[in-house]
Amino acid sequence: PLCVCASPAVPPLHAALVPASITTLLRSAFGWLESASGALGYSFSQALLHATTKLKVLAAILPGPWHPAVVAKQLATIDHISNGRIAINVVSGWFKGEFTAIGEPWLEHDERYRRSKEFIQALKGIWTQDNFTFKGDFYRFN
Repeated sequence: PLCVCASPAVPPLHAALVPASITTLLRSAFGWLESASGALGYSFSQALLHATTKLKVLAAILPGPWHPAVVAKQLATIDHISNGRIAINVVSGWFKGEFTAIGEPWLEHDERYRRSKEFIQALKGIWTQDNFTFKGDFYRFN
């Protein structure tokens, strides 16, 4: 799978780091590559999946800036329209600047991992249970 980051402050995507076939695809289908650095990972993933038939994409998601209920709905939709060619990698974050740049509080290591665990629990519940309600330390919804 191709890995696409859903970080709000991703480093620039350079052509040298992307296989030539993907580079060609991006330039021909979308007319850009270098400007993709600020793209929302799963939106960018959706565009890649739409333009291909066999490509599988692993989108990295930071739990802090994204609410699990919104992410669950968006990824379920992408999964459905791509015939199951998207997967996610929940990343806890390591770069403080990613969080502070968008006004998100920076949590210490253990708290970031605790938030990620809660985020994953919420996603699993939404995707596997009817009328799922969640009341955690970081996320709450009915």
